[in-house]
Amino acid sequence: MNKYLRHHPLASRKLTLETVEHLEKKSKIKWAPKNQKHVYTYYNYNEGTKKKLWKSVTGLKSIYFSFNSEVISKSLSLKSKNKKYQGKSQVEIMWLWFESAGFGTIVHNKQESHTLFGTIPSEQDVRRTLLKWRIGDAVDISMNKNYYLQCMRTLKLDLFSAKYAVCILKQFNFGLMYKKKMHEDGFEIYTYPFDFEKKFIQKAVEIKIYSEKMGVGGTLDELWYNPKTKVWIVSDWKCTSKKIVKINLKKINSQLHLKKIKDYKDMFSDLQNIVRKPQFWVNKSYIEYALQLSIYHYILKTCYKNNSNFKYKCNEIHIVRLWHEEDGPQVISFRSNLFEDRIRKIEELLNSKK
Repeated sequence: MNKYLRHHPLASRKLTLETVEHLEKKSKIKWAPKNQKHVYTYYNYNEGTKKKLWKSVTGLKSIYFSFNSEVISKSLSLKSKNKKYQGKSQVEIMWLWFESAGFGTIVHNKQESHTLFGTIPSEQDVRRTLLKWRIGDAVDISMNKNYYLQCMRTLKLDLFSAKYAVCILKQFNFGLMYKKKMHEDGFEIYTYPFDFEKKFIQKAVEIKIYSEKMGVGGTLDELWYNPKTKVWIVSDWKCTSKKIVKINLKKINSQLHLKKIKDYKDMFSDLQNIVRKPQFWVNKSYIEYALQLSIYHYILKTCYKNNSNFKYKCNEIHIVRLWHEEDGPQVISFRSNLFEDRIRKIEELLNSKK
């Protein structure tokens, strides 16, 4: 697929590169150059100005729940109760995470192509993608190219092994199972007229959204709509070997005194303390993902409410975990207002500093 179509999945019945380039010129929010991860620029065409947004949604989430891969992988190589990491060097552990990140990127791209164009990838197609991934062109991760090649030499790994393609295709098929269930429940991928040129139709897949108030931008995976009930669902693909374990946060949220919090960096200190306890380690991924998707929901709810083409009402959010060692997709649903009060307070505190 052309690089424009991969990064700007805008769809009409007759999608062409010319259409994509036209929409690219009109878009208010854009990715930064490829070598900068999760950086967005906001373009105000009325004033003729552009401004780099303060944070991506991923960057905002990382303030509260960060992950230092080098420190953690070194610690796990020295001592770990998890059989997956026992007896493995730091390089081998980093490779496992690298492999998972690469699978996730490829599966995301294949799901996107299927939604927009109905394409079903073959094993040969996946192997071609793996070749691009091998030379560092198709995946955006923390490892640099030299370190990646060092891993390949040290571990004597062959990315052309059939098992890699099989794993990716299995994850892709799990995504199709989720889509089929959503269609059976009366949902469809939402399409709407582009803000500037109504003759073009954009599918709400990998769509960039932003909050000028918060100075935050992000990209959500899919936005589903039920035309009968007029209800929405935000969903996000997560390709990870780690099971996502839900925790009931109702009581914890009720005990939070928002008025006492004066710094936005302290907004999730209570949950940070909880996930440090060994019995709650398994819940850390759920809290992180739920926060990320809750921010997407809050931006859609507050920043796009005046758009006449977009009447947004969402009660439920889906985290969709796809992993080839499972029997199918793991769908974790939670209420859309789970972290709404906290995010609103973050917005207030950020604005008070301007």
